[in-house]
Amino acid sequence: MNTLFLICPTDFLETTINKSFKGKNYFYTSLGNSIQLNDKVTVGQIKEFISTKKITRIIFILKENNSILHQMNKGSNVMSIQHLEKEIIKSKSEIRKYQDTSIQKKLCISNFLNRKVISLEVELKRDFPNITINAMLYYEFQQKFNPVTPSLISVANFTLN
Repeated sequence: MNTLFLICPTDFLETTINKSFKGKNYFYTSLGNSIQLNDKVTVGQIKEFISTKKITRIIFILKENNSILHQMNKGSNVMSIQHLEKEIIKSKSEIRKYQDTSIQKKLCISNFLNRKVISLEVELKRDFPNITINAMLYYEFQQKFNPVTPSLISVANFTLN
């Protein structure tokens, strides 16, 4: 299976991913997984790469203690990722009702990555209907990858009976 992993270069996960996921693994890095999925050039490059390398699966992965996202909590001055800070603030406002900060942190990152998955699915669905796209968190102390927490409310999956 050929897999494209979207990762943050500050997480240093390439070796761990190669040990954990069999098949041919490829990597696209962006700080804090801040990849702009509304940019036609970026999406075009991803589409070309999927075709060329016969990618069948795409996985967004971040460490649960990602240093870039941690900096967002302290206010970042990095111009190239200011849009990321806005996304994180939006995610935080949706999960403030949880008192436990570790739960808030996990839900915030999960919510952020779930949005990335949905955005990429929208961009790729027509051209690559069979590609699988999901997201995971890597827990360094446990040395394991876990799927992100599903969105608590998703407009894409919300139906009234």
